[in-house]
Amino acid sequence: SATGRPASGLGPKNHNHARSTGVTRWLHLLGMEAHAQAFFNALAAVYKEKPAGITATSYGFWQRAVVSN
Repeated sequence: SATGRPASGLGPKNHNHARSTGVTRWLHLLGMEAHAQAFFNALAAVYKEKPAGITATSYGFWQRAVVSN
């Protein structure tokens, strides 16, 4: 992109990673565990396909959010 940032939203220190954690956590807290798991599975697939675009820290937050209480 013209700004030098990845157009896909991938990249370290991307605020969208925090948003994804929040979405996953809220789906779980609202009793929508299947949706939370499906969203996490989609995030995990992206992480596995493009590991340079997502930090292990973000992935860890997503893992914990899907099972948080």
